[in-house]
Amino acid sequence: MPEAYVAFNIQISQELSDVIEAVMRNTGIKKAALGRALLWEALHARKDGTKGEKR
Repeated sequence: MPEAYVAFNIQISQELSDVIEAVMRNTGIKKAALGRALLWEALHARKDGTKGEKR
């Protein structure tokens, strides 16, 4: 993989992680509950043949 692509993915991953941490802190949701919710959405999106688009 090109270095720029890897660096971009690392940056996006860190930004997403920061957003998730902020959501958890502001809503009081626990990490396990958030993980279950994200997994649930991912599994149902796959079953529906979608890629997580808004419904």
